[in-house]
Amino acid sequence: MTALIAYARWLLARSDVVTAYRFLTTRCEGEGEGAELLRYIERYWPHLTDPNAYANVYEVSGRFETAHIVDSALIPQSPRYQMILSVLADRTECETVVDYGCSYGAWAVHLHNELGKRWWLYDIDAASIAAARNHIQAFAQVPSAFELNVTATFPTLVGSVDCVLLLEILEHVRDPISLLRAAERAVRPGGLVLISVPIGPWEYTRWVTEPVRPREHLWELTHQDLLDALKHRPGLYIQSINYPAEQYTGLPLGHLVAVWQRPTTDFEIADFNWSRKLTPFSVPVVRLPGEV
Repeated sequence: MTALIAYARWLLARSDVVTAYRFLTTRCEGEGEGAELLRYIERYWPHLTDPNAYANVYEVSGRFETAHIVDSALIPQSPRYQMILSVLADRTECETVVDYGCSYGAWAVHLHNELGKRWWLYDIDAASIAAARNHIQAFAQVPSAFELNVTATFPTLVGSVDCVLLLEILEHVRDPISLLRAAERAVRPGGLVLISVPIGPWEYTRWVTEPVRPREHLWELTHQDLLDALKHRPGLYIQSINYPAEQYTGLPLGHLVAVWQRPTTDFEIADFNWSRKLTPFSVPVVRLPGEV
């Protein structure tokens, strides 16, 4: 196995599929193992290039999520939640919050119960929004503070809200830079955008234990990726949260949480540094579940 193939496999183990696809098609597509990895991507991530497959993946995944809702009472114990809570608590002027990709609404409900505010919740699949509506009715202190919508694209909310949350969303979308730009346009100048993304092979355990569930993530966005895109945003703060290693690969897991203000002058969020992302470095060899 060449070092290039080992790097591509390492990217796929971490669900950094877009980077792996670009790397394979530009550096080692002609190699036998490279062609096999491209077929592996086509098999397990058909939504990388097919919009119809993308919608289907999240319809299926939404049914999985709503059929196996975890105990939402555990959410406030997470360091990621506590960081997000502290940011919003310090910004009392943030009265309207968009939670895009809300799943069944548990994070928004916990934050609402502690902070109040008006909440606009969006998700791509109807099952998640239906579950969110039930969760809000059951647990929110003021259910009327929530508005829920099913949408496949970020809503047109130009400068009309105080804060946008993208919690575990960017790794799912085909074009995270466009989503970041849309989210920033939605908030008023000086308003907040707050994101969290996973780092490490977060989906790997599920590939082994739930092989029938679609593989959802298309990206792993690193600390440097976020800096490349957001380095000129005012008030940018990025926090790394680390957890024990993933059980099958032994690779570390974590989250990145980032928050910044919309600039008062318009200049777009930058693209990732693809020269850096496509430059291989020494990595451990990993097995990919489902390989034939």
